[in-house]
Amino acid sequence: MGVEIDDPADVSELRGAPESFKRFVARTVEQLQAEEKCPGAAVGVTVQTLRTDGFAIGGVNACGGYEALWAQVDGTWKEVYGTQDSLDCAVLRRYRVPSDVAGDTCYDYKGKKEHSYHQA
Repeated sequence: MGVEIDDPADVSELRGAPESFKRFVARTVEQLQAEEKCPGAAVGVTVQTLRTDGFAIGGVNACGGYEALWAQVDGTWKEVYGTQDSLDCAVLRRYRVPSDVAGDTCYDYKGKKEHSYHQA
């Protein structure tokens, strides 16, 4: 997908996305812009992969950036994990994140080991 959202109005580019996800992304971008402390820096959200059943992954940019994992929890979109490293196996299992969003490997930070990951 790879849709960059640097203005709340840009959520219209998220074709096929649920309205609830568009509102969540727009609010996130508004919050990032309000808290922006690095003039001239890229500020916004990039949506890489979205599943309409409640999972998405992408990037958050503001004076740097990180990979964000978003999920619908109790009917509300939220950021469930953010990292500049590998996705945490425990988080992926807790939220039952599909592999087509999270990829096929994750990292066990307690056991300090990478694992194969599969969730339909």
